[in-house]
Amino acid sequence: MFSSNLNQKNKKRNLLVLFCLVFTSVILACGTTQVVEPTLDVGLIYTQAYESAIADFAIKSTETALALPTQTPIPTVTATSIPTNTPVWMGITNALCVPVENIETAKVVEIVDGDTIKVLLADKVYSVRYIGIDTPETGGEFYNSEATQKNTELVYGKVVSLVKDVSETDVYGRLLRYVIVDNSFVNHELVLNGYARASSYPPDTACDQGLKVAEQTAQTALIGIWQSPTQQPQFLVLPTDSISGNCDPSYPGVCIPPSPPDLDCKDISYRRFQVLPPDPHRFDGDDDGIGCES
Repeated sequence: MFSSNLNQKNKKRNLLVLFCLVFTSVILACGTTQVVEPTLDVGLIYTQAYESAIADFAIKSTETALALPTQTPIPTVTATSIPTNTPVWMGITNALCVPVENIETAKVVEIVDGDTIKVLLADKVYSVRYIGIDTPETGGEFYNSEATQKNTELVYGKVVSLVKDVSETDVYGRLLRYVIVDNSFVNHELVLNGYARASSYPPDTACDQGLKVAEQTAQTALIGIWQSPTQQPQFLVLPTDSISGNCDPSYPGVCIPPSPPDLDCKDISYRRFQVLPPDPHRFDGDDDGIGCES
């Protein structure tokens, strides 16, 4: 019994000695070897972790975008991106009455008189009568040549905008139009400067009021056809019985004696009557089939 206990104690002692020897060896080994412990930079670790997270998020976002159908971005609408059809003459004060629809562009190829032109429109020539005005007619009326010359200066050879009011044409087949050229409202310009009278022809009356004001301005200034009341054309009314039964066939619908004597528009009371060739009195100076148009 005693011997058994002794053996147990010896074994424990031997194990303790062995442990001490091993521990001592380890300590000695540690003493001869330089152990470098890593220096932990906490800020660096956090930075690296943040950059890694951002990179992972970018990769996942790209994968998600590729997996989803392409979405059309909604455009940002600004005032300058909205298309407009506002005519250039809307900046002309006296042209605000002109409609903004039914606009045609044509080139003026001939001046007939102060209020009538011929234009090339869609490869065809048309006669155009200005709406709302009346200029002196060729054939002797006071200031007719000046009106024709002014109209020539304003529009001849130029590209103009033609604007319809209500009617497409007059009874003579001429286009009825307001005319805009070089930022100028031609109908108004002729009246304002005394080359034409304001003349209303319903239902084309959109600019009647403005044209009447322009006429009053010219009358007050005594310019153009309003220079002197005594210079206004005087019409000679021929007694009916003096020409009864002696009517020239060139003027159906009215009774005008044949030439001689040669008559001018100022010598008769008729206006805007039909004229057929040969027109011995030359009442139809623009060859449009209408005599003494004002």
